[in-house]
Amino acid sequence: MLLHSIGCRVLEYCYNDICNSAERFQLVQEFYGREYAVLKTSDVKNIEELLANKTATGQRTNVLDYMQENLMACIQKDLLSASIIHRVMHEYLRNANEKGRTELIDAVKEKLIKMIHSRDGARVAIYCLWYGTNKDRKLLIKSLKSFVVKIAKEEQGYPVLWTIFDVIDDTKLVSKIILQELMSNFDEIINDSHGKKVLMYLIAPRNTKHLQYELIQLMKTSDSLNTSKKDPDVRQRELFEYCKSYFLEYFTANSLTTLKDGFRGFMMTEMIERLSPDDDLSSFYTSISTVLSTSSVEAQSETNFIEHQTAHNVLRHLIIADGKRQKKNKHDQTLVSTLLSSISPDKLRTWILCNRGCFIFVMMLEHGQPDECEQIRSLLVPSAIDTLKRQAFAGAKILVEKLLSSS
Repeated sequence: MLLHSIGCRVLEYCYNDICNSAERFQLVQEFYGREYAVLKTSDVKNIEELLANKTATGQRTNVLDYMQENLMACIQKDLLSASIIHRVMHEYLRNANEKGRTELIDAVKEKLIKMIHSRDGARVAIYCLWYGTNKDRKLLIKSLKSFVVKIAKEEQGYPVLWTIFDVIDDTKLVSKIILQELMSNFDEIINDSHGKKVLMYLIAPRNTKHLQYELIQLMKTSDSLNTSKKDPDVRQRELFEYCKSYFLEYFTANSLTTLKDGFRGFMMTEMIERLSPDDDLSSFYTSISTVLSTSSVEAQSETNFIEHQTAHNVLRHLIIADGKRQKKNKHDQTLVSTLLSSISPDKLRTWILCNRGCFIFVMMLEHGQPDECEQIRSLLVPSAIDTLKRQAFAGAKILVEKLLSSS
């Protein structure tokens, strides 16, 4: 039925919408050998268990050869949209020897766009990237042209782009075909629940603080394959260099919404740490300062960004990231210096009237430069000490200790 254009649709409907897990496994068993067309096995739950039994009887090769024969027939007829085929192909690539895997990759490498929408189909694409030759990878990437945004926004598709960033040494090709399309649609990608993870991976690859642990573990599989020659840090830096201006431009223009969005906010903080000493952050710092200069400290105010839980957390991490950047290379303009010079002293002093505002000053004292810390002390000591001592919240107490211990 799979080799018939209409029968394939019927089987796909049954596989996806009617069958349970055990019944799906019975359906795919017909790919394992002629005997399974008549006699299904219920003694095993997956292909690995079945192959383990066949290894003991010397029939493992027969099963894999039969799977390859059927898969090649499906590829030749271009019947690659069915998820049942994706599953069998994924099973084959997981268990085949190098020769069999190479033959299948060679046959399917330019047709993967039809498969990436399903979980198993995406895994097939990942295996092709892991085990394919440089020529295979180049053809695979070219086949994705004009579909990159669609892949980035698919739940199963975006890890394929992660894999491309991880294993393709030709970063010029990746930039030309993959990154160019992503950056040309930056706003659409960053506002998508899956697309934003692609952008985060460009800034903070393999970072389990922001990205799904299980997928990061999957990505680490390629580390032991030794199929890429370029140093991973060099590859990541070259990709980031291509797209960093797009990130900086977006965050500068959208600092208000970014501060109030946890994922994008932390993407912004990760970007700060990755930027080189020569990158100009003055416009970015000014945009953050402009937002905070309009912030109210009234509890119920919509413009209270200081007490806003997410905005406060993002701002804290921005100050920390900027402090780390300063330790690596000194810059005349920092986030703390911009806040102190751009926001009026009276406005800054209102921050001590709320708990999180006090903690912002604490972070500035801990991660700012010596001259910036002196400015903060001049701003708050002694004029604000009595006010701080009258406050009951923890931030005020800690800030008083910091100010007095520094004076």
